[in-house]
Amino acid sequence: MSGLVDQLMQTLGPQVIEQMSGRLGASPQQTQSGLAAALPVILGAMQRNASDPQGAAALQGALQRNHANVDLGGLLGAVLGGQNGDGAAILGHVLGQRAPRAAQGIGAASGLNGAQSQDLMAMLAPLVMGVLGKQASGSGVDLAGMLGGATQQLDQQGGGIGSKLMTAVLDRDGDGDVDSADLAAMASGNGGNAQGAGGGLGGLLGGLLGGGR
Repeated sequence: MSGLVDQLMQTLGPQVIEQMSGRLGASPQQTQSGLAAALPVILGAMQRNASDPQGAAALQGALQRNHANVDLGGLLGAVLGGQNGDGAAILGHVLGQRAPRAAQGIGAASGLNGAQSQDLMAMLAPLVMGVLGKQASGSGVDLAGMLGGATQQLDQQGGGIGSKLMTAVLDRDGDGDVDSADLAAMASGNGGNAQGAGGGLGGLLGGLLGGGR
């Protein structure tokens, strides 16, 4: 069985990114950059939630109720067709009041505007839950460990940018906003340019999301 990140990348192929771009009204490169920014944020937030027993039980219950036997092809078709109503609810549970900051940070890293970043996260969240539901089927699964391994893999393949993005979303300087000081951590991994970098997000895009294929 392929790993969580591998299965997500199989789902988020170039044609899917093209269709997402059309729904967002953004370029494929902006959508790629947005996905590369949003994925570690969503997985990292899930991992943090699953690191305590109550959060892990809540996530496991949601997976078993709604996502354990999902048809990923059908789910993907529904999301691309605009039926991603669960996405906002999932983000509310996973990110809570940090969701607007996440959208701001993803926009800064990708060139998407705030509404586009929120829509992208709402499309991505059900797909993450669908893949996680398949990977975590059965009892006794260590969700925190599985999610931690996924975020570590993204960090390794993206030059550590995933953890920098997650830190920025959690407000590194404690002022309640993702400002230039917070985003400096992201820019340092991207040469200051999320869309043109050869490393950081650029490496993550090429290595994970099919860039250049």
